[in-house]
Amino acid sequence: MSQTKLLSVVGATSIGAATLTSTDQGDAQSDRPAGSLVLVFDVTALAGTAPSVQLIVELKDPISGKYISFGTFTAVTTTGTFTYAIGLGVGAAADGITATKNYPPPDTFRVRVVGGGTAITSASYTVASHLRG
Repeated sequence: MSQTKLLSVVGATSIGAATLTSTDQGDAQSDRPAGSLVLVFDVTALAGTAPSVQLIVELKDPISGKYISFGTFTAVTTTGTFTYAIGLGVGAAADGITATKNYPPPDTFRVRVVGGGTAITSASYTVASHLRG
């Protein structure tokens, strides 16, 4: 099983190349004073028997330091560029936005990618975040 990926977050240091097992996550990011968050999930290779990858946004609880799932997006089963928007007043997906969540982005968050499907043998992708005021 040879699974590689690159997770890069705009405005932060890349965590570099790594191996995708069942879960992979980026470093914590802070969005303040941003009012919305746009994530670009670019899947360039996906192989296996019915493979999928799923992007999950996790908020960081400032008291316990634990990460909690905050925005789970539908798993993708094909290559392509998928764009997700999180923010108050964000409307329905349109104009290049794949899916939306109509609530404010957390103060501190990270992105986690989960591999799935019947048997995923490889996946290559990048994730970039764009914070909007």
